[in-house]
Amino acid sequence: MKKIKVQQQVISLIAEGEPKWLPETIETSEAAAECFAHLGKLSHEECWIVGVNGHTQPIGCVLVSRGGSGATGLVPADIFKPLISMNARAFIMAHNHPSGDATPGNDDRETTFRIFEAGQLLGIPLLDHIVVSATGWCSMRQLEAAENDGPTIVEIPLEGDAGEALRALLNRMLGERDDA
Repeated sequence: MKKIKVQQQVISLIAEGEPKWLPETIETSEAAAECFAHLGKLSHEECWIVGVNGHTQPIGCVLVSRGGSGATGLVPADIFKPLISMNARAFIMAHNHPSGDATPGNDDRETTFRIFEAGQLLGIPLLDHIVVSATGWCSMRQLEAAENDGPTIVEIPLEGDAGEALRALLNRMLGERDDA
């Protein structure tokens, strides 16, 4: 696995077959939940992202936040900086609930919505946010579809070139090449 350092953060770029717990592609909520099932055993919260290419193949995996037994301090910039660096086309986010209850709380829903909106603006859509516990998991994508009987987070595309323009601007702000 090749690692690059981006301002205090190490991004693991995934080589073929590494890490072993990530499948070749992540196309369903179930597949994403399987990737992060090991988080359910932790006694503290962690939030991870997996960047994927246009074929939903994992290209990078990053721990973006670690907290206590009840919360992590999650900031959208901590999520999108490594995704931009790895040139991700989309991503999956997962975090655990050490309490044993995978039901998303209001904070989880608000955070997911903020991250979803930021992803739409940047052209790096959030495909799903998985909440894992020792007793099971919950897909925010599936939950939203069931509750709203309408479009899910992944079905609302950003129109036009706004996403690419914002991505280029952020790359310049981060001191990276536009075509990286």
